[in-house]
Amino acid sequence: MSIALDTCLTTPRCVLRCASDEDLEDVWSATRYPGFNDGMRWNPPRLKSEIAAWTKHNLDIWRSGEEYVFTIRARADGRFVGRVSICRERVRGVWSIGFWIHPERWRQGLATEASRAVINFGFETLAAKKIVASHALWNVASQRVMEKLGLTYVRDNPRAFAKNGRWVAEAEYETDRDSWRAREEELDD
Repeated sequence: MSIALDTCLTTPRCVLRCASDEDLEDVWSATRYPGFNDGMRWNPPRLKSEIAAWTKHNLDIWRSGEEYVFTIRARADGRFVGRVSICRERVRGVWSIGFWIHPERWRQGLATEASRAVINFGFETLAAKKIVASHALWNVASQRVMEKLGLTYVRDNPRAFAKNGRWVAEAEYETDRDSWRAREEELDD
């Protein structure tokens, strides 16, 4: 399945579109906050040119159909909010989502809103059977997003990934298509 690079998802407050070079300064700005990347699998860039390389990679994996990285912008003023992605997992029909919000936009419910749109995209457009997500155990804000989305807690993984010579423990969540649709119908009522 080929998803056009100009694909946009909209929510009441956000527009989600393919990552692009025009996001460079905003991504750079977010990664300058101390501790911002601590719970993420990637380290902050040392140089702005690294972000341009990431953008090229994001476009390549979009075209391959392996992962779709969306930049989130506010509908009202076009300001940068963050990123949300959905990535094909090794198990057929399983996709994972991940998100981050610029620290200047934290605590506004934007991660939940954008992630909900991407989960819908996963089930409706990508024909996902299951969507999984995780967060660093200490990241209470991401835990609240998972709970607000209605994802089901599966387990703690004490060795989710290694970063800077240490294991990062994560809590893992999931939802399947039927559970997600039932929850969305409840929210619509």
